[in-house]
Amino acid sequence: MSGCKEDEKVEPEAEIFLEETKLSGRDRIVLNCKAQEGRLVTKGIRSMNHFYADGSHQGFATGGTDFTTFQRPPIYKDYLVELRGEQLRLYSRNLSGGVIYIDIKERDSTFSNFLFVNNWVNDCILFSDNDIMWVAYQSFANQKKSTRFLKVDLSSFNPSYQIVNPREDIYPISSWYLLNKKLYVSNGGSAYKISGDGLTKEIIRNGIFRMFELDDVLWAISFGDFIYHSSDGGETWDLFNDDKRIRLSLFRFQNIEGRVLGYWNGQLIELSSSLSDNGTTALTSREINTDGMGDVDITSVAKFNGRYYMGTFNGLFSKSEANFFTYME
Repeated sequence: MSGCKEDEKVEPEAEIFLEETKLSGRDRIVLNCKAQEGRLVTKGIRSMNHFYADGSHQGFATGGTDFTTFQRPPIYKDYLVELRGEQLRLYSRNLSGGVIYIDIKERDSTFSNFLFVNNWVNDCILFSDNDIMWVAYQSFANQKKSTRFLKVDLSSFNPSYQIVNPREDIYPISSWYLLNKKLYVSNGGSAYKISGDGLTKEIIRNGIFRMFELDDVLWAISFGDFIYHSSDGGETWDLFNDDKRIRLSLFRFQNIEGRVLGYWNGQLIELSSSLSDNGTTALTSREINTDGMGDVDITSVAKFNGRYYMGTFNGLFSKSEANFFTYME
C-alpha cells in the first residue's frame, strides 16, 4: 500500500535536461531562431522551418545564399532576408508571397560589397522595432574605402530607402549595433552614435565590441573587456569599472522580455543589474544549466509558447519557462 493520502497531489517532475526538437540532415544546423506571431522560425543552410503552438511544423527550401558559412541570416516579421551579389532579397515568411529585390548598386554607384561578418562581430543586417532595416556595406570612391549603411523603411508595401554615410575618418568600422532605434558604430579606437542623416558623434574613446540594454540602461563592452554604461539614452557614457574578470566581449547578447541572455560556444549566461543603498550599480552574471545539449555552439535564443529555445550547430533544444532558469553552482 502507498503511504500517500488520497487527497495528496503528486507534483510533476521538473525538467532537468533540455529537450531536443527532432530535426534531421542539414536542418540540424540552426543558424538563427526567432519567435514571430504564433510560430517559431528557424533558419539553417538553404532551409527554413516553422513550428506552431499546436505542434505542427512546416519546412521550406530557401535555395542558395551568398552569406558566408555559419552566419545568422536575419529574420524579421514577414521577411526572410538574403544577400545575392549586389542585391538584397526580402522573401515573404512562407516563401510564397513573392520577393522584393533591392539593388544597392542602383542606389549607390560606389557600392563595393556587403560587409560579411563572422561569429565574433555583428550581423551585417540589423532591424529596429519600428520597421527600419539597416544594411552595412563597403563603399569605394575616389580611391578611398568607407563603410556606409542603407536604411530601409519596411512599414509600407513599397519600401523607401536612404543612404547613411558616416564621416570617412572613422573608417574602418568593425562593429555596429541598434539600440533604442539609434545606430552605434565602432572602429578600433572609438565608438560613435550615427543619426539618420549620417551625423557622427563620438561617445566613447575606446573600441566597442558588444552592446545591449538592461533595465533602461545601455551597456557597452570594449575589446579589452572594459564596461561602459549610459542612463540617458546613449548621450553620455561612463566607465562602469575596469574589472575584466568576466570576458563579456566573447558573448552575443539578446534581450528577451527584459531578461538579457548571453551565449558563447556552449555557455549560456544571464546578466542582471542592481542598485545598492549608496546608488552604485552592480552588474552580475549567472551561468544557466544547459545539461542535455552536449558540447555544441549556441547560435540564438528565442522564447515561444511557454518555452525557451536554443538554436545550435547541432540541433534545436528547449526547456519550459518554469524550469529554464536553473543556474550552475
